[in-house]
Amino acid sequence: MHTRAKLPREDTNDPGGLTGALLDGNQSNDADEPKDLTSAHVLIVHDDHRKRAALRDALELNGFVVDEADSGPSVIGRIARIRPHLLLLDAVPPCIDGFTTCRRLRELPQCGELPVIMITSLDDRQIERAFAVGASDYVIEPLHPHVVVHRVRRTLETSRAERHVRHLACTDTLTGLPNRTRFETMLQARLAPTRNPLPALAVLLLELDRFKFVNDTLGHELGDRLLRAASRRLVRAVGTGACVARLGGDKFAVMLQNVSAPTVASVARTITTELAKPYVLDGHEIFVRASIGIAVHPSDGEDAGALLRHAEAAMYRAKRSSQRRAFYEAAMEGSARAHLRLESDLHHALEHSELVLHYQPEMEAASGRMVAVEALVRWQHPSHGLIGPDTFIPLAEEVGLIGPIGAWVLDSACAQLKAWRDAGHSLRVAVNFSADQLQDRDITDRVAAALERFGLQADDLVVEITESVWLDPESAAIDNLHHLKRLGVRLAIDDFGTGYASLSYLKHLPVDILKIDRSFVTDLAEVGVDAAIVRGIVSLAHKLDLEVIVEGVETQTQCALVRDMGCDVVQGYLLGRTLSPTAFSDAYFSEASCEGSTT
Repeated sequence: MHTRAKLPREDTNDPGGLTGALLDGNQSNDADEPKDLTSAHVLIVHDDHRKRAALRDALELNGFVVDEADSGPSVIGRIARIRPHLLLLDAVPPCIDGFTTCRRLRELPQCGELPVIMITSLDDRQIERAFAVGASDYVIEPLHPHVVVHRVRRTLETSRAERHVRHLACTDTLTGLPNRTRFETMLQARLAPTRNPLPALAVLLLELDRFKFVNDTLGHELGDRLLRAASRRLVRAVGTGACVARLGGDKFAVMLQNVSAPTVASVARTITTELAKPYVLDGHEIFVRASIGIAVHPSDGEDAGALLRHAEAAMYRAKRSSQRRAFYEAAMEGSARAHLRLESDLHHALEHSELVLHYQPEMEAASGRMVAVEALVRWQHPSHGLIGPDTFIPLAEEVGLIGPIGAWVLDSACAQLKAWRDAGHSLRVAVNFSADQLQDRDITDRVAAALERFGLQADDLVVEITESVWLDPESAAIDNLHHLKRLGVRLAIDDFGTGYASLSYLKHLPVDILKIDRSFVTDLAEVGVDAAIVRGIVSLAHKLDLEVIVEGVETQTQCALVRDMGCDVVQGYLLGRTLSPTAFSDAYFSEASCEGSTT
């Protein structure tokens, strides 16, 4: 086993810890709100200096900070600098009346939520007009200082409560980030038409791959902590001046402004690098990756909806890319719609009996005798025809369907083997298990139940796994492999030589079979690098008492070479293609076919 460097534990219990790290684009005006309302900053606008002085005295006596102005125009010019918490505004000063001033202030971005108390006469029309232009409340002349102080305090309390409610409605409570509603509002505000050309703007949409599996396996509490940790990393990765939001589940969005395409690509690279680093939570070392789709304004969309839709289309392309990030291209939208339709169809595939198993023979190299069959799942889609596992198995893992599909494959393969055994054919069957399936704590019990249900022995079944299982040797998957081995199931490493496994692991892990990847066979010759690799794997495997199967054998020359190199079993189109159960029986288990298959 290899040793690990000490990794920092993720401090994920404090969702508020993110607040201090929020970027400029995420910050709200709440930071200017006083902790104690009696210390709030009030701006009095009145043309009568004696009334201003009386109001100032009353307010300052109660702890308020007070500024004065004698007219509406002076307020409009000073408001951004003064930044009061409340405006006490005379309705009928000279020059510009208070109603016009209030309406103009409401048009300023920084004054949209500023509480305004209008000073009016006892005139219903003035009061109605005050509310019509955006006043929060009113007081009637002649002014009584105690009444004004009470009204100021009540208006500030109401305004704070309203802001808090709006904050809750627009903020993701788990991470403290803006939610989808707030992000779309901010994005659309940035895209609002102006006289000047808009600066370059990019929207990045990302999902955490394998989050659902972590959430289902380790529990929702740990899943929530993982989301908080990932959101903190994301905020740090994008740098200042950006807006980061959680749109829901494991989906996040980033808005970048005044950026070039190379800068956007660099930010996306940083995000994927940071989020791919391991997370240490409750002693678990967790690996997730981000897939990022990028849409740029205005080439990829003129409004918020189009940019988000196109970024999502690019994100689906990124999931199939080794770089895990992609810029939007026009052809992607149709591909994304097709992906969503396929995802919807996959949810119904099991209940509509659309999944089928095909089988490929595995032949003993020395004798040509069939010793096993590999069960390979296919999707008989009603519109698209037969779909291979490379297309829909990653999708099944993404949407959480790999468990039900894997259970169906296991049962169907055991049922078919039972039928062939009852007909007198001595075989074993190989079934592929994904890394996600092997994290299931009940997988050994499920396998044992299937074997018992169909009257099979444990060594009738071969479980094939990919080398990616060894990526985390301390995961539940390794424990489950040992449990399966103790049950008596044979274990095979599929596509050996192309993934993560170290040859030194083999003496510690419960493996029975190595399946050498077809990439070493394609250009195989008697001498050369591929031949040396195959001979080396065969030699080591045999010293460890492991059986060796070679995949992808398509020619007689390849078959003869791997047999001479000592391989035990061969598999590939030369020996037989994948066939449905009926076609397989017709091809190999009629008398003529059986004789033909061993010559």
